[in-house]
Amino acid sequence: MQWLTSLNYLSLRSNNFSGEVPKWLGCLKNLQELDLSNNGFTGQVPDSVGDLQFIKRIDFSSNGLSGSLPESMISCRNLAEIDFSKNSLLGSLPSWLFGMRLQKIVISRKSLNGHVEISAASDQTLQVLDLSGNNISGVTFEEIKVLDKLQTLYLSHNSFSGSIPVKFGRLKSLEVVDLSSNRLEGFIPKEIGAATSLKSVSFDNNYLTGEIPEEIGSCTFLKSL
Repeated sequence: MQWLTSLNYLSLRSNNFSGEVPKWLGCLKNLQELDLSNNGFTGQVPDSVGDLQFIKRIDFSSNGLSGSLPESMISCRNLAEIDFSKNSLLGSLPSWLFGMRLQKIVISRKSLNGHVEISAASDQTLQVLDLSGNNISGVTFEEIKVLDKLQTLYLSHNSFSGSIPVKFGRLKSLEVVDLSSNRLEGFIPKEIGAATSLKSVSFDNNYLTGEIPEEIGSCTFLKSL
């Protein structure tokens, strides 16, 4: 298949493929979408993925992949969406991902641990961030403006502790936030009322105290709390 250099779309999802992800995928220079989800692939994501200059979407979810994401992916300048959920990746989410202008990052369900650092990046385009169902202990926002366009944030079923970040109130595009099933303490910050695009909020199964702030009444689109 490495000779199919005109191929734009490759989907082999929901089969019984096994073994390592083939390195020759990097030879498919014109590939724009790659879906190998729901198979039995193991080993690490090959560095050759970084040779896919025109790739826009990668879905390797529901496999048995291990190791960490290859930094060669930085070369995929057109990449907009990645899904590596339901694998066995090691370590924390690499901070360089937030410099790639991705629109959607899904790495959920037993794929990550440690601490996530979301650092500044110019022209940030991230709209969906799903890190639910991992063992992440915390998130550091170097500058909250890097999430200006964020609409959906799933951080449920992790090991977050401490208080709900006040900075969430500055995410004007945020519509859905799920922080359920963590170890969060303290109050729901009144500043969250400034996130007026919110439609769904979940703080279930934490250790929060106090009252629901009146300011949340400013979120007139809110349907679920």
